[in-house]
Amino acid sequence: MNIGQTALEEFKQIYLNHYGILLTDQQDLELGIRLVELFKVIARPIPEVDSKKEKINNDNNE
Repeated sequence: MNIGQTALEEFKQIYLNHYGILLTDQQDLELGIRLVELFKVIARPIPEVDSKKEKINNDNNE
């Protein structure tokens, strides 16, 4: 995964401002990657269940 240097520096500054901890470049990269991966999981679309289709199928089977 590639995260731009500018984004990493911005993340490092935000982390410092919020937690008061200055990250090393390695920590910055690791936490940045973990954050992006978490966001990918959270932001992915939720598969829709076609409840109308299931209801029609259930009604036809009765």
